Amino acid sequence: FQGYGYNSGVVLMDLAKLRSAAWNHLWMSAIKFVMKATRYLSAGEQGVINLIMFRNNETFYKIPCEWNIQLSSGVDVHRCPVSWLAENSLLNNRDLMYGKQPKIVYLNHQVKPEYLDLENILNVDTNVSLTNYNGIGYFCPESDSSL
Repeated sequence: FQGYGYNSGVVLMDLAKLRSAAWNHLWMSAIKFVMKATRYLSAGEQGVINLIMFRNNETFYKIPCEWNIQLSSGVDVHRCPVSWLAENSLLNNRDLMYGKQPKIVYLNHQVKPEYLDLENILNVDTNVSLTNYNGIGYFCPESDSSL
């Protein structure tokens, strides 16, 4: 388990299944596992929730990625492709992948736009998202409007 993949800021949980699965036990077991492996919660509750989801996939609904996109490198791009580069990333196929235009932008990583050039981070209109990172522009096509 790598700990990245779903943005815990936007999740849809089946509360009845969580209650019947002894949520408190799931939570404490996951915290103990993460703390033993890393000694601290580097992403707060996000790593714990992702571990619980990894171990108990049936307790969470998989929502479309444009509602649950992670704006950082190192995420599970096979689950939810991203179009964001870390400051030290090199441009290659693994670092930049195109997906649907996000419906919610949730900055869940320690690298926040206020630490970068905010004016050049995201310029969104109704047709296309343009992300500039370190002076390089990346276009993301508009998502399916039926969702």
